[in-house]
Amino acid sequence: MNTRNEVRLLGHIGKDAEARKVGEAQYSTFSLATTRRARQADGEYREYTDWHWIKAWNTDKLHPYLLKGQCVHVAARLEPREFEDGEGRKQRRIDIVCQAGDISLCGARRDQSAGGPRDA
Repeated sequence: MNTRNEVRLLGHIGKDAEARKVGEAQYSTFSLATTRRARQADGEYREYTDWHWIKAWNTDKLHPYLLKGQCVHVAARLEPREFEDGEGRKQRRIDIVCQAGDISLCGARRDQSAGGPRDA
């Protein structure tokens, strides 16, 4: 049986991406908000926002476009990791990891009708 670690998300960036480097490779991290609707017991629908943590590699050219409110489509994989928080407690988180080529911009930013990249 073939298995696959793959996730696809369509949402809006929560805040401008942060650029980081490891050796020669650059990656960007950003939060991504997605929404879903669920029916309540009274029959009314409620909208929920889910937040995801994205780590995108080789983003030197794409990074200036990863701005708050930008709609993006991300095709990625799930990568669990463990770390210690500031108080020394073990924490677990599942990062969503992709390459720059796996991100598509989906039109104008939510807070602007048009806009180019930020100043690099």
